Amino acid sequence: MPIFGSKPGPAPCPVCDTELGPDADPRTTERCPSCGAALVAVTTARTWRRAAAFAIDLGVLALTAGPIAWLLGRALGLSPLTDGKGIDALLQILADDLWRPV
Repeated sequence: MPIFGSKPGPAPCPVCDTELGPDADPRTTERCPSCGAALVAVTTARTWRRAAAFAIDLGVLALTAGPIAWLLGRALGLSPLTDGKGIDALLQILADDLWRPV
């Protein structure tokens, strides 16, 4: 599937790096014409599937790592990173990280 109107170009052989022409489609050609390595068609996940996976990962992390970090912070007596809320807190964290001498 073309991305932003681009057309898929020739791909290299995964073994010998010989450029495979557009006629060497892995769905129709089973072997590399140069080295004879098996060619396998690769499919990738679509945007919505990746977005769903991101949401699931975010939910799992929010339910596990968030409470663990909060409990460790309370148990060790660590002070909060900022004294602001919302965007002010984010800007304070970024300012401290970006301008801190190394």
